[in-house]
Amino acid sequence: MPHAHAFESTADHTAHVSHPAAELVCSLHSYDRSDTASADLTTSTMNEVVNTLHHYGQDLSHNHHNALQSVIQTMADMAEGSAERRVYVSSLDPGMGKTTSLIVFLRQLMRSHIHQDVAVLVCLSRKAEIERIVEDAGLDEVDFAVLTRDEEVNALSSTPVGEARVLFTTQQMLLSRLRGGRFESCPTFHYQGLPREIRVWDEAMEPGQVVMLSSDDIGGLLGFLRRVSADFADKIDDLMERLRKADIGSLFRFPVLEPEVLQRAVAMLGDDRRTAHVEALAELSDQEVRVASGWGSQRVAVLAKTLLPEDLAPVLVLDASARVRETYKLWNEQRGGLVYLPTATKDYSPLTIHFAKKGAGKSSWEQGGVALAEMVAEMRCRKLEERCLIVHHKADRHLDVPNLVSTALGPDASANTSFLHWGMHRATNEYADVPTVVLAGTFNLPPSHYLGLAHASLGLPMATTIPEDVVKRVELGEHGHAVVQAVGRGATRGCSGGKCLPGDVYIIAAAGSGIEAALRDWFPGATVKRWYPANRPALTGKVAQAAAFIKQRLKDDPVGPILFQDVMDHIGCRDRSNFNRTVRGNELFKLWLSDKGLVEVKLPGIRGKANAFQAELPLFAAAGVEFPPDVQGSKI
Repeated sequence: MPHAHAFESTADHTAHVSHPAAELVCSLHSYDRSDTASADLTTSTMNEVVNTLHHYGQDLSHNHHNALQSVIQTMADMAEGSAERRVYVSSLDPGMGKTTSLIVFLRQLMRSHIHQDVAVLVCLSRKAEIERIVEDAGLDEVDFAVLTRDEEVNALSSTPVGEARVLFTTQQMLLSRLRGGRFESCPTFHYQGLPREIRVWDEAMEPGQVVMLSSDDIGGLLGFLRRVSADFADKIDDLMERLRKADIGSLFRFPVLEPEVLQRAVAMLGDDRRTAHVEALAELSDQEVRVASGWGSQRVAVLAKTLLPEDLAPVLVLDASARVRETYKLWNEQRGGLVYLPTATKDYSPLTIHFAKKGAGKSSWEQGGVALAEMVAEMRCRKLEERCLIVHHKADRHLDVPNLVSTALGPDASANTSFLHWGMHRATNEYADVPTVVLAGTFNLPPSHYLGLAHASLGLPMATTIPEDVVKRVELGEHGHAVVQAVGRGATRGCSGGKCLPGDVYIIAAAGSGIEAALRDWFPGATVKRWYPANRPALTGKVAQAAAFIKQRLKDDPVGPILFQDVMDHIGCRDRSNFNRTVRGNELFKLWLSDKGLVEVKLPGIRGKANAFQAELPLFAAAGVEFPPDVQGSKI
């Protein structure tokens, strides 16, 4: 179940980015220190950071220096108890020293005799990042503790959590322990019985939890739930039917669902993938949701909820892609309580981005993976002598992108090629010397998720109608978030004189995604070129006729399904098996469908495992975005 969020808005919150009124100043403890304590801590940390970055070849510009100093100053203010209750966001690009500043600050804080009573909470996205920062910080074991669900990682220190001045944990651990309660009332994260003064959130802080459950998800639970409680299953069956018949965009009230039955169901399922759907039922019990579209007649219930308590602030967020995400901007505009720290955008003029206008979502890969793999292989082989990182969709029983690409590449090229799936594309330096990065498709969330994120960002209930253009802003911003993070894993992560290090990036994304037009904003100064596969033949015969018919139908209704039978009738094909072999099975036709952002879907009441073509990005199609004409291959 996808997650997101943070703080409930209050009447006190404003959209100011400067420090607000004095009554909002947070003072968790009483301090009797000199006025220079914070300045001394900031100066000593900044000096070490500058020397460290210089050692790695980074000469800081004036703006870069100020941006890092603001990160350090914010942590020093927390140490002094003078930081206001705000979410402080640093959006420095990957490789510009945010994490280095945190590591050095921890060392300097431990050395400061004035701050011996000050404690730190560091929340990271992955356990591997905890191991890396613990190693790089070089803290004495007595000074830190680790709290995760992995006992091997926790064993990095034997110091009890409540007695360690620095506590490393995962963001999911924090969310699960707080469970909607107050941070200051959760002793798990306290130091010697009091809340830790310095709170750092590394990587993205989402604006809320987005809970989604489709009518198909509910239907998939019925057989199992009848074994738990026949009466409860009947109730869920009725719920599924009512949701499936609800109008898209309407409000829908979930009934009160017996928690004891749901708890029993979760216990019986264990690690089964359906457990998340049962947990979503519990979240949606007695809630008013917004109904979003799915495939065919499928409907999706969407709810946005707050997760992190307001009293977690002050907290410092280190998110390299914050400058491209709309969630922070909407949060700041509508809810307030968020402060953008000074930043220094990297100059990406040494970077060349090659953009291929192809649908390459997971469904496109499942249906046309061989053709897409050959395209990725062609991209990778442009500079075969160099190392290459390919970012791809996570493998499952239906899809294995690394295997498809490796087969297309052959053993010689595969030996110098690394693979990293979406979800692991953040916060790793393992590929920082790799000059070529290929994004073999982009990380797409369901349209219903972007709707939920928009509600969470604005702090508005589901009953409030949000303009479609705002949801589209959120969607494009989330694409930017994923792309900036993934590109930042390669050599362009490096920085010299304010510029990234030279590199090439290849991106495959659908025309309707808006990604191509946004690349120059996401990577200021970069050269963006359109990329075309070599020697791609045009469609011919019945295949060309089928494509022409589908293209015309898309003009009339960009989001509506196009039945196989309608295509067959148009091209005069009466035999389904012949249509499947000569049209649907044609690799060029599959690539053409991918160009248009189309995938095969199953509509209810019609025979066949798949029986229609439909746009993979319905949110953009519903907004009236017309698919552009072909730029390569078929001249239909």
